Amino acid sequence: HQQQQQDSWIGWHNDSGFFTALAGDMYLHHETGETISKEDIRRIDPHAGLYVMDRNGRSIQVDIPEDCMAVQVGECLQILSGGHVVATPHCVRGITATGKNKGGSSGGVGGGSGSGSGSSSGDCVSTRGPF
Repeated sequence: HQQQQQDSWIGWHNDSGFFTALAGDMYLHHETGETISKEDIRRIDPHAGLYVMDRNGRSIQVDIPEDCMAVQVGECLQILSGGHVVATPHCVRGITATGKNKGGSSGGVGGGSGSGSGSSSGDCVSTRGPF
């Protein structure tokens, strides 16, 4: 699959702490501040949201349900566990009106997105390989 040269946030990375708790996506209109429904976001740009890299190096879009939280492992826990627990490489892709991200006309706000929808994507470029 073809990868974009940039995502709209900070690229692929691992969080440096022990754990990161993530709530479902919350999208706001960049001019009005009004909430945009997840269904509207999916119609505008189905590729927006949180992506994680699995152990085989595949990028997977994650969708956290509104009434749930997800937890990612960070690098501190990876180090303290001697590598038995591995930090989660991830990136966040904001939305664009065209569905082709160029830095974001509206941005995703909140912890992430999540339910493991499992749709494979190459929307973020990895600056680090999977660990």
